[in-house]
Amino acid sequence: LNMAGMADDGSTYSTSVAFVFIFNLVVGAGALALPKGFNEAGIILGIVFLALMSFFAFITVTFIIEAMSIANAVLSVPHISKPLLSNVNSPVPKSINDDMEEPNFAIDQRVEIGEMAEIFLGNIGHKLFGLVMFLYLFGDLAIYGVFIPNSVKQVTPNGTSIGPIEISGDDIFYVYLGIFTVILFPFCCSNFQKTKYLQIITMAIRNISLFGMMIIVIIYISQGTFEPPKYLVNFDGFPALFGVSIYSFMCHHSLPGIITPINSKKRIFRLFGGDFFTIYLTYISLCVTAVLAFGLNTNPTCLPHPGPPCKIQDSYIFNFASYSEY
Repeated sequence: LNMAGMADDGSTYSTSVAFVFIFNLVVGAGALALPKGFNEAGIILGIVFLALMSFFAFITVTFIIEAMSIANAVLSVPHISKPLLSNVNSPVPKSINDDMEEPNFAIDQRVEIGEMAEIFLGNIGHKLFGLVMFLYLFGDLAIYGVFIPNSVKQVTPNGTSIGPIEISGDDIFYVYLGIFTVILFPFCCSNFQKTKYLQIITMAIRNISLFGMMIIVIIYISQGTFEPPKYLVNFDGFPALFGVSIYSFMCHHSLPGIITPINSKKRIFRLFGGDFFTIYLTYISLCVTAVLAFGLNTNPTCLPHPGPPCKIQDSYIFNFASYSEY
């Protein structure tokens, strides 16, 4: 499973560029579902649980980095470059250096997680891993395939015409889905090095959008519309929080494509720690401002024209449909 596109072209980038890549990879459309989960479970429970998710995500990142290092060592010694669990009864050398070349644990070769599964887990483990990744990535792509066309549809009139062709409100979703697919496909055939400038532009646009929403809400709150949170801790709402938070720091499947080209890996753990902490603060700021502004609102939906605000939507972006009233 090549999770980062084509084969590595040998180019590298700095840790600051890697910081951008990681931020873009982690912070996606799922961030817009967090405010509703926070509102259901309570601000305190949301802050604590998201901190735990950040911590566990960081720990598992270190696991994968260690596995990448060991995989590089295995592949650097031809004698052991085979599935390590293919024969549990095979003798294991007393030392990895017995009758072998000195292994190289430096992460110089990009070993994707699918290849690592083949090395460490054997044939059956590799196939099970492929099935799990297929299910995960299919669901992940399905989320974007629904969310992005539906978001664009919200700002499109119910009846749209392209020349002589009339497109109904429901059909326009599939038009946008087709456009999204055509635009997305070329990027599936590129690695992270070749999308460096696109990633930087994407991060700028994403941050402008996120912080723009926060600034609008802070202005809205400052006009005297502050509402105390509905809950501080509400375990009845924890399932909603769990569902939108569990993937909030997911980036592990693409780590080989991000880490291998970094030109200096001495501070790689500090890089991920700083990135995850920045992402955590971004999530918390977005959710807390949303809860304080709209947490007690009972209006079910925000209409796509100037009007009163509504309760926190499944996707927070739809709370700004009636932004003129703010």
